[in-house]
Amino acid sequence: MSYKSHVKEYCRNCSFGGVHFIADDERHWSERWLWAVLVFLCWYGSALLIMASWEAFVISPISFGVETTYKDWDTKLPTVAICEINNDDQIYNVSETIWSANHLWDLEDVLKDIAYFRGIAYRLIEVCYLPKKIDPLCPLANYSYYASLVYTLGEDEVPTVTTLYSSTFKVAFGKFYRRQVTMRYIENDPQLVETTPKQRACRFHDENEGGLYPFYSYSACSVKCRRDAQMDLCQCNDHFMLGTKESDICNITGMWCLHSHSSQLTTFKPPWAQKSGLICECLPSCDETEITVIKDVFTPFKRKTKKSVVELSLAYLPTERFKRNVVRSRLDLVVSLGSAAGLFVGASLLSFVELIFFFTVRFISNLFMAKRKTVSIR
Repeated sequence: MSYKSHVKEYCRNCSFGGVHFIADDERHWSERWLWAVLVFLCWYGSALLIMASWEAFVISPISFGVETTYKDWDTKLPTVAICEINNDDQIYNVSETIWSANHLWDLEDVLKDIAYFRGIAYRLIEVCYLPKKIDPLCPLANYSYYASLVYTLGEDEVPTVTTLYSSTFKVAFGKFYRRQVTMRYIENDPQLVETTPKQRACRFHDENEGGLYPFYSYSACSVKCRRDAQMDLCQCNDHFMLGTKESDICNITGMWCLHSHSSQLTTFKPPWAQKSGLICECLPSCDETEITVIKDVFTPFKRKTKKSVVELSLAYLPTERFKRNVVRSRLDLVVSLGSAAGLFVGASLLSFVELIFFFTVRFISNLFMAKRKTVSIR
């Protein structure tokens, strides 16, 4: 039995719509050609619809909307991080411990640059790097040691040098601070975990491959991006950077390099921007919260005192929240593909099983039976 006759037999018996008319020798050739053209157009239309369904599943399976059913929501207050930006008394005490009583006063400013390093270190560079005759007491390396003498930074803190100024305020003694905020959360469809970060354009907290912090967040990703940029530009990291080996911490030459590139290392920019800055491919967190400052009130105390009071409150409970819905799941994709195949070519899953069976098991069986028949005739 020839392969051509086997294909013809399949076309006469297959369950795909219209194909058996093409293989029917009793019909006029013009009618058979008409059915061939119609079958081709149906398969072409089915292919277009299947590709469109697949493209929609890959590119836009998520719908981002707003919910207003707020009666059963649990509202949480935002997280507050307190960061020390200066402590002259502590710096003075530490400098008296490290150096003698008649040390150069500029060294206290150098210690302040080290302990409160935010990408710029003017006094450290002016006093301990640029002069031809450098003070022998200048710290030229081991900056993490000097910084830890003043204060300790917790490993789980994620405020960064790129934190928006509107999200912070400086607290001074003798004042009462009141900030009113509003919050909008993001609710996620349970099926969202089945999609990829590229599809949903965000990451969950546990999707933290190679991160510096235990959980993923946009700010944590930006810290890692800045760390990689520091290493690329200066071959070292500053002494506050998490996960940095002792051998990779900058010395005085490295600090000069970081200082020189401070504008680039402390600014983010989109890929198309021409200004100086870092291009970081950091996705937002899927569970991030939008916080809006409504009102700030600063009131001085009537009497001078070495304390301050900060009050953070919600202006009103949230009345809406964002929600990510999965509008094209894997099941929806299967239904869409099956519908396209059934509508245009009358196919089902068994039709494709039949196709595979006919050109494997059935074809081999027919060859074997034809061979046995030939042998028996001889």
